[in-house]
Amino acid sequence: MLLALLCDAARIPDLEVVTTWDHRLAQLQHPGVRIIQTNSQAEAAELFEDLVASSEATLLIAPEFDGLLTQRALLVEGIGSRLCGPNPAAIAQCSDKLLLSEILLEAGVPTIQTHEFSLEQTPAAEISFPAVIKPRDGAGSQETYLVLDSAELSRYRRSWGNSCLLSQAIWQPYVSGRAVSVAVLITPEQYRYEALPVCEQILSSDGRFHYQGGILPARGVEAALIQAAAVAACRAVAGLRGFVGVDLIIPEGCPTQPLVVEINPRATTSYLGYTHLCESNLLQRWLNPCENEAPLRWKSGRIQYLPNGEITQVD
Repeated sequence: MLLALLCDAARIPDLEVVTTWDHRLAQLQHPGVRIIQTNSQAEAAELFEDLVASSEATLLIAPEFDGLLTQRALLVEGIGSRLCGPNPAAIAQCSDKLLLSEILLEAGVPTIQTHEFSLEQTPAAEISFPAVIKPRDGAGSQETYLVLDSAELSRYRRSWGNSCLLSQAIWQPYVSGRAVSVAVLITPEQYRYEALPVCEQILSSDGRFHYQGGILPARGVEAALIQAAAVAACRAVAGLRGFVGVDLIIPEGCPTQPLVVEINPRATTSYLGYTHLCESNLLQRWLNPCENEAPLRWKSGRIQYLPNGEITQVD
């Protein structure tokens, strides 16, 4: 994801691009980008503050859990750099899956019923099986489980005792269907919500829902309905801006009623596919939406993208 963003950033005229890079990763060089290697978390945090203070704009790539993305956004706003993404309050609301479900329901956005889950206190009798149990503020399918019945829940509970992520968790009734996502480019000053093509998500079939990439555009879906649901979800959360990813489920037997699962207030892996198929520079549209207000144009064909950045042609 970072490499895809750097490729687009390096093609924007008169833009000086700088990023940090963890020393534990393979050495990175990219034409037109200044890459600064960091050797510790403390050094990375100090360097981040210095770079934000010396930059006109900051684009964050960070997970939502443990408040990491919210804290970075607060720091950027506190320093006074332009934040190229949602404000801290919007990030916090999207990061809390229980709160987000309440916001969506209040706004009339179809979503999955979401309930608080306590490792010690929530009895199996209160859960509608099969159920999905996951962290309240998780990201990337971490510690996410499909639980078929109360006996399986008892077995899982014995191994979940040391899970920090599940110390605050939720449960949702399992909805069988197709997992899809839609990115929305948001320009709140113009009340503009531009839904990008629908992506088909590839998830593991082991009951853990590990993300394995996507197919773009998705096959055999009611794209306009899914895009409308994604935009409605984004409109329900004040303070969203820039590139925002919305995950949805198309229930089996009810393809005309997509359900919003969550909102990712940041760049998502789908950016790999979008930037490959977009005829113009997607990042330039994100950063400067007023330069060209014509609808984005997309190449023909269908691709599959993997989390490691590999792109293959499907048809």
